[in-house]
Amino acid sequence: MKVVLIDDENPALLQLERLLLADGRLDVRGKFTSLADGMLHLAQERADIVFLDIEMPDINGLEAAEYIQQLDSSITIVFVTAFSEYAVEAFEVHAFDYLLKPVYPARLAKTVDRIAADMDRHESKAVHLAAQDGEAQILSLGKLVLRSSPDRMEPFKWRTLKSHELFAYLLHHKGKWLDKNQIIETLWSDYTLDKAINHLHTSIYQVRKLLKDWKPNIKVEFERNSYRLTIENLIMDTELFEKVTDQPVITEQNMKYYEGLLSLYRGDYLEELDCVWAVARREQLRRLHMQVVIGVASYELASGRGFQAVLRLSELQEREPYSDEICRHMLLAYEKLRDRTALQRYYESFEELVRKDLRIEPEIRTKELYEQLYAQLKHG
Repeated sequence: MKVVLIDDENPALLQLERLLLADGRLDVRGKFTSLADGMLHLAQERADIVFLDIEMPDINGLEAAEYIQQLDSSITIVFVTAFSEYAVEAFEVHAFDYLLKPVYPARLAKTVDRIAADMDRHESKAVHLAAQDGEAQILSLGKLVLRSSPDRMEPFKWRTLKSHELFAYLLHHKGKWLDKNQIIETLWSDYTLDKAINHLHTSIYQVRKLLKDWKPNIKVEFERNSYRLTIENLIMDTELFEKVTDQPVITEQNMKYYEGLLSLYRGDYLEELDCVWAVARREQLRRLHMQVVIGVASYELASGRGFQAVLRLSELQEREPYSDEICRHMLLAYEKLRDRTALQRYYESFEELVRKDLRIEPEIRTKELYEQLYAQLKHG
């Protein structure tokens, strides 16, 4: 495994190189006293591991790690520090491991053991994923789910709620550069700036680690103090669902397409996250889903499948119990079925619900439609 050492203190570089040579398992391909020189080398020659001093002049080691991972996200970073109070923070934020100065052979050997075991695990996982059939999916209609294939749901466990929310936020803005300060203001506005930055770094590391273990074609990039999520060759249920606006009117020939589309809607957009930033799109997708269901039900009603239409609308109303629009379509369905008793029972139940829960009356046009259809069935 190829290794690069970066530390502004030359004696520390020489000592670490000597210890690595004595261990014999890693190949030191370069040692540098400035981040710029180290980055130039990494841009020209790939490395597997970087040992990085966390107290570099002019740049914090955590930010330096961002630039290194942006250059090559597969690089394993090990921080080296003389100050133990930084060690835990470094380990939590970016590093695979950390070493305290002075570095001792036994401690270094443990780090190399961990690196070798981790690389073996990643190689095994890569072979396993390559053997799987089907396209990977990101599902966010309902709870956020990552799938390696249509038949395989990943048992991902987010380290923290904030890393979960950060990934969802980056996914929400897929492909767009988001300024670091904007992310902090959105997700960590209650924290001091220093703590918010540390939490951001921690969450970015956790998201990157999870994605690295899952698929190589989804990445969190960093550039000019901004982050963005890039995705290639992955299916997203929201994008498929939103394509419904490009489709023609519902016919018998494309009915299966619409039924497949509706099956994508497992629940509201990112329903497990109570986030202000998701509300607008959640409402947009919810309205789109309601329109598609009503459209399909109307077609079923017009083509003589009234009971199927009623069932479909009833399922929709379980999601939207106070919707006058759904109520009116249910009334039309019962009128089409010539079922005056069901019409009356349904309307009175809806009326009682909105009165009790919302302390309002049904909309005037809903009430007028009911009275009109009831009279037609009564005298028809």
